[in-house]
Amino acid sequence: MACELCGKKEANYRISIEGAEMDVCESCAKHGKVLKRSYSDITGPVEASAIGGAGGIAGTGKTQSVTREPRVSMESEMEIIPNYAERIRNACNRLGISHHVLAERLSEKESYMDKVMQGRQVPDEKTARKIEKELHIALFESSAETVVKTGKMEKATLGDVIYIEKKNKK
Repeated sequence: MACELCGKKEANYRISIEGAEMDVCESCAKHGKVLKRSYSDITGPVEASAIGGAGGIAGTGKTQSVTREPRVSMESEMEIIPNYAERIRNACNRLGISHHVLAERLSEKESYMDKVMQGRQVPDEKTARKIEKELHIALFESSAETVVKTGKMEKATLGDVIYIEKKNKK
């Protein structure tokens, strides 16, 4: 997986910068709050002691070898849709409830739900899932992979997005 900030091949950290979660390399991890360190890129044999094992086979003095398969997380592949606020407002209008009632049903603050419904605040995943369940709507979509300069299917970095935006403005 590539770093979403600089484009390096190894993105082993999940960080949060101003509420945006992204996968970054070790050198870019210092720019945000580290949420978790990913070991999903380990595919070869790993010492059992390195993953919390006993350290070897009893009485033989040999270490065990454990093979890990890369983990595929569906959570990281889903993103909140761009028109989430409009979809929430339409669902509330269809059901005839206000943001006050919705906030009460979801056990969220009214001011927070007001910001979400106006599009000024992107709901976190947990809140978005509660909204989906309460209003019977879909707020998540699969994140599309983008073809970047190399012609291979890769995720676009922030630098790629800025480059594309500048190119489109010309």
